Amino acid sequence: NLVKEDLRKLMPNVASSVRITLVEARDILGSFNPDLRLYAERILNQSGVEIVKAQVNAVNPQSVMLSDGSEIDYGLLVWSTGVGPTPFITSLPFTKARDGRLEVDSFLRVKDAETGDTVENVFSLGDCSCIEGSPLPTTAQVAEQQGKWLSSYFNRLKVGVETGAFQYRHLGQMSAMTTGSAVTDLGDSKSDSPQFKMSGFLSWVAWRAVYLTKLGSFQNKLYVVLNWITTQALGRDLTRW
Repeated sequence: NLVKEDLRKLMPNVASSVRITLVEARDILGSFNPDLRLYAERILNQSGVEIVKAQVNAVNPQSVMLSDGSEIDYGLLVWSTGVGPTPFITSLPFTKARDGRLEVDSFLRVKDAETGDTVENVFSLGDCSCIEGSPLPTTAQVAEQQGKWLSSYFNRLKVGVETGAFQYRHLGQMSAMTTGSAVTDLGDSKSDSPQFKMSGFLSWVAWRAVYLTKLGSFQNKLYVVLNWITTQALGRDLTRW
């Protein structure tokens, strides 16, 4: 949108020379419904984004070497390969999962690296943890549900009330593509919950509504809404101070 809408108005000669290439080893939005993946790919292509399905073998100062033998020249490279454990996490004397995260039981308790025994009163949640036998994606809704469960667990523990193990409930996922276009995939394909998918403008409105609910304070929500309105009416502010 920055190139297609704003940069084209302010500096059309620069916008016409911009080329965006997305290198992805698999399908984009791989965890979404197949129909939504195809829709997202089509929207990106229509927006001028070239999608190349390959792996990156090497990054040179001015080019990227791909697994299919091709080479892509670049002026700006943005690298995004997910999250990994920090040096602090890897330095802890607890059992690690295959990907380096802390291995926890169903109560989010870590294990001693030498004995393999559960360590009482030491818990791990979110991106730095991996439930033994049931790894979960490193997403915000996983961390949010684990945080709420753990706070409830502590409160019940104080009054001597037993609590069942943590159980993750996949609520769905959303992704904005361009202005006025998004994809929504609700429900869990691995359970008996009903499935619902949506794309296009209504999905984009729903995505923005959900985004607002995650901002916390009313002040933040008002600021973001006003920013959205001014951007739609006047375009993005590209000035630099």
